[in-house]
Amino acid sequence: HHNNEIAQSEAATGKRPLSRFWLHRAHVQLEGAKIAKSEGNVVYLSDIIERGFHPLALRYLYLGANYRTASNFSWEALEASQNAFLKLRRYIDSLREVQAGVPPQEYRKRWHERLNDDLDTPGALAMLWELLRDEKEISKEELKGGLLDIDRVLGLGLDKEDRNAEALWAKLFGALVEEDAIPERVKNLLDAREAARKESNWQHADSLRKEIEMLGYTVEDTPAGARLFRR
Repeated sequence: HHNNEIAQSEAATGKRPLSRFWLHRAHVQLEGAKIAKSEGNVVYLSDIIERGFHPLALRYLYLGANYRTASNFSWEALEASQNAFLKLRRYIDSLREVQAGVPPQEYRKRWHERLNDDLDTPGALAMLWELLRDEKEISKEELKGGLLDIDRVLGLGLDKEDRNAEALWAKLFGALVEEDAIPERVKNLLDAREAARKESNWQHADSLRKEIEMLGYTVEDTPAGARLFRR
């Protein structure tokens, strides 16, 4: 079984050996039941794509569980993983004009510790989001460098243009509104929200976000500033 998969992988990539390590993850269940092709209890990647999911959303889902633990596939869990993956894609897209710098050494050390601890991919994912939420003085260059550094292992394709992901994001969350196309009322609300955030008045900032959402827009905070999407 595994010899066959190694042969296929090496033939497809031309790399021999493809890897020095070969790990077998614990069984994946489907909606809490054992996957059995003979019983028709199986989902193919083509099924996932036909339902409008990005293939890398499935990778994100599997990264959320350690390979030694059983994982349960469900369409609800895949949807949550796709939302997280697409938010991550949009975040890196907001840094497209930024040159990647040296990854923050504190984070680089910590996520290497996670990966070296029996390939703790859930811990590595958590570190990635912790980096994005860090309020410390981390430059946009360092932030982008950090995201691309950890993605060398996670393999979510953050260093590549992805039209499919962009289309899915627009479908799920709305289309990006350019600054010169923002209505004056919404622009005033955005400016007031930004002022509230600078004063750490999070309750007022949150109420302003909700007011903007009631007008049919979604606000996304990025290192380059707030971006607006029209649903």
